[in-house]
Amino acid sequence: MTETAHSTADAPRWVVTAVVALRPAAAPVEPPASAAAQPQPVQAPAEPPASAAAQPLPPAPERHLLALLYFCEGMSRSDGRVALEERQMVNLLAQMARLPDYRADPWYQALDEDTACMVLDNELVRHATLVCMTLVLKADSQRRPEEHAYFTRIRKRLGAEPVRVPINLERHKYSALSCVRAVIESS
Repeated sequence: MTETAHSTADAPRWVVTAVVALRPAAAPVEPPASAAAQPQPVQAPAEPPASAAAQPLPPAPERHLLALLYFCEGMSRSDGRVALEERQMVNLLAQMARLPDYRADPWYQALDEDTACMVLDNELVRHATLVCMTLVLKADSQRRPEEHAYFTRIRKRLGAEPVRVPINLERHKYSALSCVRAVIESS
């Protein structure tokens, strides 16, 4: 077998051809028709659409996590006030979910209870949501009956069984963060 010498101009084309050959499902990339054709900047709309249906759906794990955070926020507001400890727990969960600015997400802002319940479509995310909601409930040192009623109502709407959580707050926090991690890794 003999080796043939290739010019340097052929080498890059050979490499590109090899990469394209390794990716048969990818569509071929074509250069623009003319060098003068420049992409135009995309203009953002003046205001976001009013409903979640008008928003492009985030990927499944992100949708699940946004719904989880929606219910945790609801848990913190269910008694008419938000305790600092509750807000800190919700923020910790958002950091773990890699969604620190989730409140600004247009899809999150358009969420309602019905949509959030539909998004939580499997047992893993329902369980994670309930574990995280109980963490927010436990963080409040002045729990009220309205908070327990909110939790029970959401649990029944999700069709979930009661969850068992650690009594110790730090262990419960670890358990909730592990559940969030499992939701992230589930897809």
